[in-house]
Amino acid sequence: MSDASPVSVVVIFRDAARFLRDAFASLEAQTLARFEVLLVDDGSSDGSAALAEAQRAARPERYRCLTHPGGARRGTAASRNLGMRAARGTLVAFLDADDLYLPTRLASHAALLAAHPDAGLVLAPCLFTDIDAGGAPLHEHQQPALPWPDGSVVDPPQALFAMLRDPRLVTTICGLTVRRDALLRSGGCDEGFDLLYEDQTLLTRLLLGERALWCATPSVQVRRFPGIGTRTHQRLAFLPWGRWQRDSRRFRAWQADRLGAWPSMRPRTDAFAVAVEGAALALRYALRVTLRVLLDPPRYSSAMSLLQRLRTPTSARPR
Repeated sequence: MSDASPVSVVVIFRDAARFLRDAFASLEAQTLARFEVLLVDDGSSDGSAALAEAQRAARPERYRCLTHPGGARRGTAASRNLGMRAARGTLVAFLDADDLYLPTRLASHAALLAAHPDAGLVLAPCLFTDIDAGGAPLHEHQQPALPWPDGSVVDPPQALFAMLRDPRLVTTICGLTVRRDALLRSGGCDEGFDLLYEDQTLLTRLLLGERALWCATPSVQVRRFPGIGTRTHQRLAFLPWGRWQRDSRRFRAWQADRLGAWPSMRPRTDAFAVAVEGAALALRYALRVTLRVLLDPPRYSSAMSLLQRLRTPTSARPR
């Protein structure tokens, strides 16, 4: 693939052998003819690296395999940054190994950025699908939309304001397509986040400095599997990280012009808010563990599906 490739897709994985074939199939189904895929192995030990190498051997013009020195495990942030640095495309997109691109994902985002040279990135919602213990989909719902019409170009940091007010609007990194020069300006992911929320550090940096093009059409299917949870300490660590970013010199300059938005954001980073969120996450984790112990796998999956539906806003529930 030439250096003029329009899009580079960064796929990071660690011990994801059961997901990679589906991810590759969704990439091969793309309507965009020319793009490259960087497969970044973060120290897998389950055969994932062999699957990635087989895919590269079958399509060497499209796929490249990358590893950390010595095959080390460096975490999600360092792995994403490794892929970003190696990207040859003028645009960079991301796909997690357990998620799937919809067929027009790359073509539509490339066309949008070509038509809006003033935008540094495209934001799109995701389709969330909960998967039961046997691998079958339980139900699907679409992420709520940002408060702008489809095709709007939003000045920084207004999209960040909207996401901080309502966390349901925070897009995943798989719904993001970024100009490579904007990625370089952002500095990439904060490597202090080695498993989760590194994508939100990148999103925050981008939305503080780049104009965002809102595309209301979903671009990726995010699959949520039972037993794949979160690490509470990184969720809590992200909150003061975001506050530090918002207290930067650049943000204080924006703050002077946007005082109406600032007060509604600030309480989210208070120590009390962090403590309450930590307690809520701990309670949710304890409930999941209790249900897993008391219920057999089919009943556990049904209980998790019910809890998810109760957390989903009525307007977003599937009909």
